[in-house]
Amino acid sequence: MLMAASVTYIRAPPPPTPEELKFAASVSVHADRRTTSPASEMVRVAGRSDEETMLTKFYASTAERPAPPNITSPVVSTSNPSTNTTTYIDIATDSSNTTTFTTSIKLLLFDLVKIYSTPTFKCIKLLKQGGRTCQRIPDGDKKVCIDSNVAPSRNSCIVYSFGVGHDFSFDKAMGQYGCDVFSFDDDVYHNIYQRNVFPRVVFIQIRLGSKVLVLDVVDKVKNTTFQYLYRPLDNIMFLLKHYDANLDVLKMDVEGDEWQIFLDSIFRTDVLERTRQLSVEVHMTDFLKHDLQPLEARVAILRYSSFFKGLKSRGFELAYYEPNYINPTLATVEGVTFSVLGEQLWVNTRLQPGQPPTKG
Repeated sequence: MLMAASVTYIRAPPPPTPEELKFAASVSVHADRRTTSPASEMVRVAGRSDEETMLTKFYASTAERPAPPNITSPVVSTSNPSTNTTTYIDIATDSSNTTTFTTSIKLLLFDLVKIYSTPTFKCIKLLKQGGRTCQRIPDGDKKVCIDSNVAPSRNSCIVYSFGVGHDFSFDKAMGQYGCDVFSFDDDVYHNIYQRNVFPRVVFIQIRLGSKVLVLDVVDKVKNTTFQYLYRPLDNIMFLLKHYDANLDVLKMDVEGDEWQIFLDSIFRTDVLERTRQLSVEVHMTDFLKHDLQPLEARVAILRYSSFFKGLKSRGFELAYYEPNYINPTLATVEGVTFSVLGEQLWVNTRLQPGQPPTKG
């Protein structure tokens, strides 16, 4: 019987999933203008005014960007005293020993559950903002830490809220707190909202993405076409003249797109270094696949773990976690049962100072 003596790590990035490859091949890309130098151009989207889309300039930084975090797989070193030799086994990829492979998945899963659900930052004053109650179960509220050393500065803070749907309660509450709030979402039903939905709250019809993208969606029943507009975070901040500013709260509920957006875009910028708090709803729905195979489970675990470790490597610590109570969704992998939907609040313990927003 081999006994684990120590654990080291090697890089092992996962391949794209079949769903990702299918999506990449099927979308209609009208604009992908992430260049290596700043550019000034007018981009027009049919049926929208320039003010609504705010497409007056496009920016892509020439500065060196840090690479996204490397996904790692553990390598267990085992020693044989009788022969005085050491054998190294990549337990995350070597499926020749079914027992070892299954055990490795459990170890990786325990590590994942711990990192995404165990707070490592003690917030004394946790402020509940927005939300509603359905059958005495809270839903839609977000938490903000207002301890003196990490609290958003009243009357001078900036909040970006992505994926509002039709619930502006958090955004309204942060406006009342004293922040300038910018709310984002985009579908045909958001045309009913005015630009200034509440005092200090501005609504913009843009979806957060990993690149500039206009996606045509055809409604065959109504025989209509709607264009979803996606933009990366650093590009949006440039358009709003916030590019060098601090984000006091970055709130995201983008229904599972958070993984690709962070790994392909946000982790490649320095925006997080200037972000004080990150409120995000995570959707680890890969674990809900019917008849999930061990190798697929391993790829999913490493994909999600890379996101959380990427946050921690930038100084973020988990201050709050709760599973989704209004829509509890559990998965069981190798005998381990856990929630795949959860609300998190991360606090930046190494915040870098930004510049005041540009006026005008």
